[in-house]
Amino acid sequence: MNFRFFPGLLLVLILSCFSGLRAEGAATGYEKGTIAYIDQALEQGSIIRLDGYWEFYWNTFLIPDRNLQSDLPMPEYIPVPGSWDQFTDHPAHGYGTLRLELTGLEPGKIYSIYMPELVSSYRLYIDGKDSGGNGVAGTSSEKSRPQFLPRLVAFHTEKDRVEILIHVSNFDYRKSGIWRSLFVGDLSGISLYRDSRLIGEVAIAGILLAIALFHIGIYVQRREEKAAFYFGLICLTFLIRILCTGEQLLTFAIPSFPWEILRKLEFIPFYGSAPLLALFMSALFPRESSLAFKRVYIGLTLFYGMLVWILPVRINNHMVPYAEGLMVAGLFYAAWIQVRAMKARREEAPMLSAAYIIFSVTVVNDILYASQILTSMYLSPPGFVIFIIIQSQMLIRRYSRSFYQRDLLARSRDRFRVASITDSLTGLYNAGYLHRILEKEIEANPEKGAPLSLIMADVDNFKNFNDTWGHKQGDEVLKKMGAIIRGSARERDIPCRYGGEEFSVILPETSLDEAFEVAERIRTRFERGEEEDQRLRGITVSVGVARYRAPETADSFIERADKALYRAKNRGKNCVIKADLPD
Repeated sequence: MNFRFFPGLLLVLILSCFSGLRAEGAATGYEKGTIAYIDQALEQGSIIRLDGYWEFYWNTFLIPDRNLQSDLPMPEYIPVPGSWDQFTDHPAHGYGTLRLELTGLEPGKIYSIYMPELVSSYRLYIDGKDSGGNGVAGTSSEKSRPQFLPRLVAFHTEKDRVEILIHVSNFDYRKSGIWRSLFVGDLSGISLYRDSRLIGEVAIAGILLAIALFHIGIYVQRREEKAAFYFGLICLTFLIRILCTGEQLLTFAIPSFPWEILRKLEFIPFYGSAPLLALFMSALFPRESSLAFKRVYIGLTLFYGMLVWILPVRINNHMVPYAEGLMVAGLFYAAWIQVRAMKARREEAPMLSAAYIIFSVTVVNDILYASQILTSMYLSPPGFVIFIIIQSQMLIRRYSRSFYQRDLLARSRDRFRVASITDSLTGLYNAGYLHRILEKEIEANPEKGAPLSLIMADVDNFKNFNDTWGHKQGDEVLKKMGAIIRGSARERDIPCRYGGEEFSVILPETSLDEAFEVAERIRTRFERGEEEDQRLRGITVSVGVARYRAPETADSFIERADKALYRAKNRGKNCVIKADLPD
């Protein structure tokens, strides 16, 4: 598989998950408390936002049945999405009723409303019918129970309009009311919208989990890769964040999951990912980082994290603006490191900086969106996935270089190993290797029960040849001797240069007679060399052959073969002599 295309495949997957987000728009022709849904102007599967000014009744839960609604108090009008404490003089903690009339519907048609998380509990009524809710909307903290969980609510009407009435209470969060857009459309359009969001968030969560485990696994295998470990932990913090926001996947999977713990987990990027990002950047570019700032920053974020878990949500969520300031400070610190890395021409700095800019923009968007300054959506999860994609490219490049360097090192090590056991002139094994292999063969000989033989050969009259023709021509003779021995030996035999003009061959699983045949082949081939080169006239080889007899040592085995060699020289040279049996 070509891993260069893997990041692209991830990006295509993410985009395909959000491809179901059909044309969204605000409803047209609305006035305060009424929104006109122009059904005929919308294509099949489209959805619209119910953004506008809704009627708001503070500290009042209106009776859902219209027929029983008499003497209604004068409503206030607040924008949706929006918090009532931002547009009225009422505090964020309290309760009330939001009311809207939706007109322009097709009688008898099934519609659906997408309800995002409302702060912090609600009950929905459509034309007086209880259509479910989240948590328990009550008139006091004791009577309320918060819960965040987006829902789809299907309804149909026999008229061209419906009344949407929502009882909302909030005694636990710093924000109030409906702070996300509600959507309405036909059942297929709303279902596609919700399913696309769910699939998209599940896909991102799966990617974050896989990448986190991958990077942590790298650290487990290579403890010096601290940057990979920090990056894996950052992925886990964003995984937890995405499970607790948006479609609230954790609550979707476990509806009874405690709301208080969920909200504390939601804050984890402020006290988790922010210091981890500082550690990640410092691990990548240690020379460009500031140890003093890193220590102070990590201390502050960890202190905030401790307060998050000690204090209840109704108190610690008021500290979020300060935590957002810490997050921004961490982003600036990471940017400062990257600027210094760029100036120092660090190889990975340009690619990482591009990813970081994209990620930082999405984080700032989330801060502004959560503060209701922007009406967009949470973008840091997909932004972080893009960051991961670019980071993975950087990681692939880094490990490609690492594997290449390892390959070069392995090749160099192999060359050094070969050089340590090879004679540089002839290419045969050297004397040290001869002794090691011979000792191993002798040690294994009782188990094998096979014969083991040894040839010792020496070039005759080699000193005279050197004196006459010089050492350079002498080296050529030795090379030729090495080539003849290599060509005469069998595949399982081990030819060696013993030293000077002396050579040897280890012959595993070979009888004395078979070894004699190999030795004779070496002698005759070398002898024929004088026919090709007149300078070699009188240059022959004497050979001694011995078979191992237990329990003699390797040295005594070599000594017996060497004695046979010198007996061959004493007999007139250019012959092969079998060694005597050991005493």
